Amino acid sequence: MTIHDFEIHIDKTILNRGRSYYGNEYIEEVLQVEKGEFEAVVLGSEEYNVFVKLDESQRIVESHCTCPYDWGDVCKHEAAVYYYIRDNRMYRDQISKEASDLMYKVDSMSVDELKTTLYNILKRHRALRQVFLGEELED
Repeated sequence: MTIHDFEIHIDKTILNRGRSYYGNEYIEEVLQVEKGEFEAVVLGSEEYNVFVKLDESQRIVESHCTCPYDWGDVCKHEAAVYYYIRDNRMYRDQISKEASDLMYKVDSMSVDELKTTLYNILKRHRALRQVFLGEELED
């Protein structure tokens, strides 16, 4: 499935809901954090984080959302982000300035600074801590 043909691979109900989320501007932001890797915030009953990774051929090789949807491979939030990436041709863009600044900051930190920063982030964010520890996310 590519960013150009995803519509033929996803359930029509999910596509319609995703298209609606996209059209109604429920996507708060989309950043290209690495070449072909996108992070988005989509508004719903809560804020959901969506991650999408494209390979050089714009195939969707990884995609996930923090919502509790488990009836299929792709939720409406992911579909909304697919539309956004495709329609805005973001797959052609370079990484964002924020992502570039973040990479520079991480590269400039010592191993001890990175460990301390990671520990402090994980202390404050339960969902990240659970992912880091390989645990299932709680609703």
